[in-house]
Amino acid sequence: MLLLKNNASFYHCNCLGVEMLLLIHDSERVDFDLLIGGDEPLTEQEAAALISKGVMLQCHANAIVPIKGEAINAAHQPE
Repeated sequence: MLLLKNNASFYHCNCLGVEMLLLIHDSERVDFDLLIGGDEPLTEQEAAALISKGVMLQCHANAIVPIKGEAINAAHQPE
């Protein structure tokens, strides 16, 4: 897997016709019940298969470990 998870799990959902894979921190799972319902988390292998098929991946706050101790901030990537 390309991501280092931080006490987080993958969930597969369909939001308004858009297929998505969510990586949600375990402590915030209840906040997403409307999207994922009672679904069980996916394994990393299942998530990797969906990502390779082009399913959109959304990582939520605190769900991944920063690389080399640096905060991951999509708005401020090196040029």
